Amino acid sequence: MRCRKNTSSFRFWQTSSSRCREILVPFSEGIFAKANLQDSKELIVNVGSGILVRKGLSETAELLSKRINDINGQKEMLIKELQEIGIKAGKLEESLGSFEESS
Repeated sequence: MRCRKNTSSFRFWQTSSSRCREILVPFSEGIFAKANLQDSKELIVNVGSGILVRKGLSETAELLSKRINDINGQKEMLIKELQEIGIKAGKLEESLGSFEESS
């Protein structure tokens, strides 16, 4: 849910006409500082291992979309695994019930 909200905010920011905008900069979970955005044509993106690179808005939007798709794929995989675990747990419960009845 948070990714979708951030993507919506990014799209709004990307299409906004103002050049210098006030933004909230996160310091920690739930702690923010107000700041003025000076350069709205590029963003600094962590590409892994603490490496930061400058990316244009369209590149960053593509990266956000890819990350959201990856997260959704992982979510679907986890749901499938949980369903399989549920089926196995049901079979084990049935086996235990049969074992108790025969003892």
